[in-house]
Amino acid sequence: MNSVIKKICGEIFPDGFYFVHRGQCPCCGKSTAFFAKTSWLRDSFICTQCGSLPRERALAQILKEEYPNFRDLKIHESSPDKRGLSAMLKVQCPHYLETQFFPGEPRGDIVHGFRNENLEEQTFADESFDIVITQDVMEHAYNPAKAFSEICRTLKRGGGSYFHSSPDKPKPANGCLGKGGRRRETCVSAFPGISREPG
Repeated sequence: MNSVIKKICGEIFPDGFYFVHRGQCPCCGKSTAFFAKTSWLRDSFICTQCGSLPRERALAQILKEEYPNFRDLKIHESSPDKRGLSAMLKVQCPHYLETQFFPGEPRGDIVHGFRNENLEEQTFADESFDIVITQDVMEHAYNPAKAFSEICRTLKRGGGSYFHSSPDKPKPANGCLGKGGRRRETCVSAFPGISREPG
C-alpha cells in the first residue's frame, strides 16, 4: 500500500514538495488558499481563485498602496498575462491598455486584440501614462536601457514604472544587440550586465 501511495505522490508532486497557505489575494480580493507543488515558489505558488503568482500579488499590493486611485489612472502594461494582476487591471481600470510586440506588423496598430508596440520604439506621445507595468519582459528586450528610456518618456510627471524580472533562474531570452547593433542570442543571468553565450 505504501509503495502505491508513494508512486501516486511522486506523479502528482514530482519534486516531492507540497505547500498550502491561506490568505487574502490582492489580485482577486478573495480569501483563498495559495498552493505550490514545486519548491520554485516564484512560478508555482498560485492563488486557487485567480491563478495569480507571488510576483503578481506583490505588484498588486504595491500598486494599491502607492496609487490608491489606480482605477482612475492611465495604465500601460506590456505583454500582460491572462491571470492575476493583468486580469484585475483589465476588469477594474477603464484606462488600462495592453500591448504586445508583433515584429513585422505596423507599430501602433491593433493586432490579435492588442496594440502592437515595441518597448524600445514606442509610438505613444510623451507623458501618456500614469503607470507602466512590465512583468518578466525586460529579460527579453534587445536593448533594456532603450526600453526603460522609452518608458520614462511615456510616463507623466509623478508617474511610476513597475517591473520584475526573473531573480536567479537563467532563462533563454530573445537576445540582445551586440557590437555594431548586431543581434546576438543569449541566455540572460539573474544579475544585470551578466550574460553567457548559449551552449
